[in-house]
Parts: sequence; C-alpha cells; structure tokens
Amino acid sequence: MSEVQNTNESGKSSSSHISIDVVVAMRGRTPVTFKTGHISGDSVFLLSNGLEMPKLGEEFTVTLPEFVSTKDSVAKRAVVRHSTTEGIAVEFLGLLD
Repeated sequence: MSEVQNTNESGKSSSSHISIDVVVAMRGRTPVTFKTGHISGDSVFLLSNGLEMPKLGEEFTVTLPEFVSTKDSVAKRAVVRHSTTEGIAVEFLGLLD
C-alpha cells in the first residue's frame, strides 16, 4: 500500500492517489462512508458516487481508518473548499476535540 502523505523535494506534503473508505458525519444526518480520490496531511478529495455531499463551506467530521495515520482511527474537523461533479475537496481543520 502506498504512503498517504509523501513529501516532495521542497519538503512540502503532496497528495497521494489512493482510494480508502472514510466516514463523514454531517450535523443532523446519519454518518455516510465515502471513497477518497486524493489525500494529503491537510486535505482530501471525496468522491460523490451519487451520495448526498456536504455543501461548499459546510463543516463536518471525517473519520480516517487506523492504517492511514496511526494505530487508531482519527476523527478530524473538516470544511468543503471546492465542489465538482466528481466530488468535493475538503480541508482538514484539526482533530476533533
């Protein structure tokens, strides 16, 4: 399996093209599992696959599986920064308190 976070020659993180399942919990809705397209340390692209997506600017929680970053699953606060017909670009805001 490829690494989730790679670094380029300048030391900045770059995204990896891997497809994993992440759980998205939006306020007032049942949590939904989405597939990822690109993922990096500070963002992820969620593929829509016909599912109801969070809207531009909406904040929600993304839970990453344990093998992505640590031995345990990690829940992060996130916000939608860009939307396309294929899915949404999400910025991580930090760990869920």
